[in-house]
Amino acid sequence: MALSLAINALDAGYGAVKALRGVSLHVEAGETVALLGTNGNGKSTLMKCVAGLVRPQRGSMQLTIDGTVHDLTRLSPEVAAVYVDMSGDAALRATIHGHWQDRLAYSCSVGGTHWEGLGGGKGLPGPRPLLFFAPAQAKKRLTDWGPAAFQERLAAAWTAFLARARDPAHPWLRVVTGRGREAVESTYSALLDGKVPANEGRILAV
Repeated sequence: MALSLAINALDAGYGAVKALRGVSLHVEAGETVALLGTNGNGKSTLMKCVAGLVRPQRGSMQLTIDGTVHDLTRLSPEVAAVYVDMSGDAALRATIHGHWQDRLAYSCSVGGTHWEGLGGGKGLPGPRPLLFFAPAQAKKRLTDWGPAAFQERLAAAWTAFLARARDPAHPWLRVVTGRGREAVESTYSALLDGKVPANEGRILAV
């Protein structure tokens, strides 16, 4: 499946508060893009616009799936959806469950990048949010497939993942090494300033 996202000149906010001004973002098929910034810079608002939870005041959003263009200006709560939560943001989870309610077919928590907004999911409308735990999934697949088939499928998936991650033209991860106090301090400062690319992993030794 080939997916691409085009956001053009997007304005959005909450009443008189403007959270986004003229935001444009194009994500082509196979690309990985990260949104970096301090609290209050509009990252969550942009994701809520893409999810149909905040209606833009101006601009356009288009998702292309295998050549078919879909308008994301607003996602209807009448259309069934699933929610895979990378942020762990309790307020965002509650908004999504409130928007789709019983039309939300599945809700799964995978990550917790919004550590300052982490929270549970008790009492929300729609399905009970589930926590994705890799060892539990592995145990389930061992039961479903058997040990031999599990190892075979795991090896095939891992090989395919490495090939994509190491793609010379568009690598998912670039490893940078450093040694000494100066390397640690400069990396920490760059991280705080939002200057470390999302596809860069740093291995440091003192």
